[in-house]
Amino acid sequence: QARTPPQAQNGIVELTVPAKPIGVVFIEDTTAPRLIVLTEASRLVRVGRHSLSDLRLNSPLVAPRHLDFVVTAVNADSDDPETSRGCVCEVMDVGSSNGTTVNGAPLMANIKVRLRGPSVIDVGGVRLCYEPLWSGRT
Repeated sequence: QARTPPQAQNGIVELTVPAKPIGVVFIEDTTAPRLIVLTEASRLVRVGRHSLSDLRLNSPLVAPRHLDFVVTAVNADSDDPETSRGCVCEVMDVGSSNGTTVNGAPLMANIKVRLRGPSVIDVGGVRLCYEPLWSGRT
């Protein structure tokens, strides 16, 4: 289904999201910079070069299916710095040939790694910057 981009006014874009937001990802690739909002309803966001990816990256170094973002609700105290509004966000390289790094550390294939605070994720040369929202606060 086609998405209508929000209209910017004075450089500000207002979005309405269908569920509680837990983090944002800024994408720096060969197309225009983009921003996605992860919500508690996101659960699984598939990242890759394939046209059916939830987040499509147009780089020849990105695998058709490269990385997954996994959002999981957890039982945690409201002041737990490891959560963002009662959720954790993890990433998993799903066996790409060019690999993935988080804050410079390479990921092992098919092993989930929790994003603990702001993180820079390199996906086949494309930079994704993750920022949790309301970390440790509800």
